[in-house]
Order: sequence, then C-alpha cells, then structure tokens
Amino acid sequence: RKQQLEFNWRQHWDHNVTTDMLCHMMPFYSYDVPHTCGPDPKICCQFDFLRLPGSRASCPWRVPPRPVTEANLAERSLLLLDQYRKKAQLYKTDVLLIPLGDDFRWDGDNE
Repeated sequence: RKQQLEFNWRQHWDHNVTTDMLCHMMPFYSYDVPHTCGPDPKICCQFDFLRLPGSRASCPWRVPPRPVTEANLAERSLLLLDQYRKKAQLYKTDVLLIPLGDDFRWDGDNE
C-alpha cells in the first residue's frame, strides 16, 4: 500500500521551500457524491439526497437514497462510516477530504 494520493506542490521558483501546498488527489472516478465518500458508488449514492425518489435524478445502481430517521440513524451512519474508513486507508495523513455535492448543487432547500 503506497498511500501516494497526497503530495506537496512546490512552485519551480520557490528555492526556499516557503510556499509548498499540501495537495489531496481524489482516488475515484469523479468528484460527484456517488464517487467521493468511498470506494463503493452504490453506497455513496444513497447519501446523495438530491436523488431521493421523486427527485430530478436517481442512482444508477438501483439503490435509492432514503431519508435518515431516528429509526435508521445507527445503520446509515455505520454504512457511511465504513466508506469513509476505506477511503481513509488510501492516504498517509489523518485528513480526509469528502466533498458533499458537485457542480450546480446546493441551490435549493431540498438539499
């Protein structure tokens, strides 16, 4: 396991090493919700609440999102936490970037 998805980006002109920036590469297909929480887009898509049944989009993996309630909170949390854990294993640091959305998102109250 190489864990090489983080690197310090140094400008070619920075000979004093004063402007390095830690960069965090995304390991999966895209930066949309199904491909950012972890390695299984079928699970991640279940947490894309814009895709709730009756919405303008759906999950192509045929497992739709469902609202989180008191009754399913523990089960849903553990499912998501497992994806976060699997993604975290790909990185050296203890920082995990998980975007919640993508282009043209978070533009209405339903998200």
